[in-house]
Amino acid sequence: MPRKYQKLFSLSNEHSKGISSVAFSPHGSFVATAGLDGKVCWWDMENGDLLYAWAGDSAVLRVVWVPEQEDSIICGLKDGNVAVCRVTKDAIHVSGFWAHQHPVECIAIDGDRVATGAHKEIKIWRWNVNTRHFTLIQDLPEPPKSSHNKDMEVLVTSLHWTAATIPGAHRLLMATYMYHGVQFFDAVTGDITRTFPIPGMIASASLSPNGAYLAVSNVFKGFDVYKVQSEKPIASFEYDEPSSLKSAGPIPVLFIHGGRALVGGSMVGKVCLWHVNFGKMHNLALSSERPEYTSWHSLIFHCRALHSPCRRRKLPHMFFITYAQK
Repeated sequence: MPRKYQKLFSLSNEHSKGISSVAFSPHGSFVATAGLDGKVCWWDMENGDLLYAWAGDSAVLRVVWVPEQEDSIICGLKDGNVAVCRVTKDAIHVSGFWAHQHPVECIAIDGDRVATGAHKEIKIWRWNVNTRHFTLIQDLPEPPKSSHNKDMEVLVTSLHWTAATIPGAHRLLMATYMYHGVQFFDAVTGDITRTFPIPGMIASASLSPNGAYLAVSNVFKGFDVYKVQSEKPIASFEYDEPSSLKSAGPIPVLFIHGGRALVGGSMVGKVCLWHVNFGKMHNLALSSERPEYTSWHSLIFHCRALHSPCRRRKLPHMFFITYAQK
């Protein structure tokens, strides 16, 4: 069915520096934004209003909602701390601890286990939801190296919890690295159970909701989609921008519409969408004239599938875009 995308809100003027991370709450009622200014904001998805804001001393690089909780998020900070923010009717309660020697850019939650990634470090914590206390249960090893990447810096670019490949085995933590492919870790033993080599540099990655497909943002190429089980590539989409900008920096990628489509960023103020099986869907231009701005902006887009029985489901048909215009 054809899909139409409409801008719902433009959220601006709350962050004085770049927006580093955004996330929908589990039921789609709120969006949290995190910024290099050290601020975390809660926005109401009914009207786009700012509900709460908290500002710390360190840039916030990653924000993740606690599953099935509309009032709690976990944040990764530039100074190596991990913070838990919980909103009540009258206050924001923040607690945290020092977790890494490097900026915390990756967080993945699986029940009472939280995986955090910072530079070359990956740690798994046991988290008590009631006391907000974290206990370290695994400090994972660095990925294996080959003659092609032995001199490259180890950089974690994403973390994902996924089902075990063997029935009855422990759930696995999937980690992508800039230069060292994809590694699967047994969360209980800490052992590497599988290595998935991917050519190129992995700037970011997204796992489909069913865990069957992995979308990778390749720094110099574009976006590639792989079958996780067989490791076979099934689709590849190039950056839709001038060749001079194709290697300008890491570009985010995200599965949407239940894993049937991808949304990817660009360096030229456009958002591109692809159907995984059928290719290019739309370009969403954030600004046709590209005026000069010093503030950072956030846009909410809503997609409606015409004549679709799922059109009343809010969360699967919405996605969030942040951008800066210089």
